[in-house]
Amino acid sequence: MRQPQGYEDPAHPEYVLFEMKDMGRLAYFLGLQITYPVSGGLFVSQTKYAKDLLHKAGMQSCRACSTPCKPHNQILTDSGELLSDPTMFRSVVGALQYLTFTRPDLAYAVNTVYQYMNSPTDVHWLLVKRILRYVQGTLNFGIKFTSISPTSKKRGSVPKLNRGRV
Repeated sequence: MRQPQGYEDPAHPEYVLFEMKDMGRLAYFLGLQITYPVSGGLFVSQTKYAKDLLHKAGMQSCRACSTPCKPHNQILTDSGELLSDPTMFRSVVGALQYLTFTRPDLAYAVNTVYQYMNSPTDVHWLLVKRILRYVQGTLNFGIKFTSISPTSKKRGSVPKLNRGRV
């Protein structure tokens, strides 16, 4: 296979050369919003994605709640009536799973309802709605990544759950 004129590297003909353009700082990519706080690091959130999800579920003006699930709540697989069309349940739960990338506070509740994907019931849908109500009240949550100085004893980038925009 030959590469187009000007994109060949005579030393490595198997390599493909192409030009890249610097488009500046990343702001939005695959549902992730990236901001650069004055304090340093970066803040990654999914506010727009969460708002779109609430709109899709018809809960954009719902009342917020303070936790994504009730403590010590035991739900059985066959609790309640089977949903006649589980498409919305599956779609919303899948979208919530994607939201956990920047929202580890949702992980337990979302993974709990994810277990009911095969045969969701109206009780399981109520659990999903509670998670959505929690999302409504925490739209600006995300993860802040800060770098640690090389002279520090700790190394690497440490993600930190942030309770709002920085």
